[in-house]
Amino acid sequence: MRLRDLILGKSRKRYALDFAVYQRHDLPEEPGIYCVYSASFRRSDKVYELLYIGKADRLWSRVDKNRQDWKEWERFVNAKQGQTLRLTAAHVPRNHLRRVESAMIYQHKPRFNKKSLHSFRHPRTTVSTGGKNYLLEREFTVGEP
Repeated sequence: MRLRDLILGKSRKRYALDFAVYQRHDLPEEPGIYCVYSASFRRSDKVYELLYIGKADRLWSRVDKNRQDWKEWERFVNAKQGQTLRLTAAHVPRNHLRRVESAMIYQHKPRFNKKSLHSFRHPRTTVSTGGKNYLLEREFTVGEP
């Protein structure tokens, strides 16, 4: 057993996510978490709202297959003057995707997510975010102590 496991307990986990901005067609084919935001069309640093958090075994394939949702999100932001969609993503190992996605949704409660909004069914989890982590908390912990 590693020292970290002794300190945190075997079931407790800590994840560090480094988000980057992508165009839909530029996403890597790797496992990860993605966030969709409404953002200013003119100012690249102005983000208004976190709309959706998702997970994918292969980010590009998942977002490409998510065309219906993407159209709904575009209609939502197009109804607002001067807004567009912004997409960020961070690598997460495949076997931890569900837990990290659930923690992110439970903590941030995006407008278009329906699952994991009101319950977190995993052991205590700490997530830290960096990079282009618009509107995300830098570090948070969810789950029972």
